[in-house]
Amino acid sequence: MKDFWKSRLSADPTDWLLEPDNPGVCYLTLTEILDRPLDDPKVIEAQAAIWQVGAVPEILQNQNPSGSW
Repeated sequence: MKDFWKSRLSADPTDWLLEPDNPGVCYLTLTEILDRPLDDPKVIEAQAAIWQVGAVPEILQNQNPSGSW
C-alpha cells in the first residue's frame, strides 16, 4: 500500500523528482519516498549537492563574510 499514491497519478513523477537541478527535492525523494538509507551513495551525493546547486548556495551568497546577515 506504500505506493498507493502512484496509482492516483497519470504518470510516475519519480524521475522528475530526482533531477539534479533541485538537489533538496532529490534528497527528500530518495530518503522519504524511495526509503534509501542515509549512507546510500545517491543520498550522499544529493546531500552534498544541496550546498552547491539551487536555493541554498544562492541564499548563502548574500551572507556577510563575518557570517552575519
